Amino acid sequence: MKIIEIKPKTQKCCDCGKEITFFDFRRNSPSLSFDQVHEIWKTPHLSKYCSECFFNRPEKPFKPNKRYYGYSYFRKRRRF
Repeated sequence: MKIIEIKPKTQKCCDCGKEITFFDFRRNSPSLSFDQVHEIWKTPHLSKYCSECFFNRPEKPFKPNKRYYGYSYFRKRRRF
């Protein structure tokens, strides 16, 4: 078993500013392993949310995929 020093000990929630500890963050994501949670915790450009803010965030609708067809596609379809 390896010993990992966890720095920083706490981080702020991006919405409410509440202090989140690493162990609270890990407890809220049980499907991830310790190493995966530790890598997410260390990454500075990912926003971290407390559990209340995370589950109360509105879901953004997905952008529909646009399809672009080439000239040959339209040429084939115009034949009768």
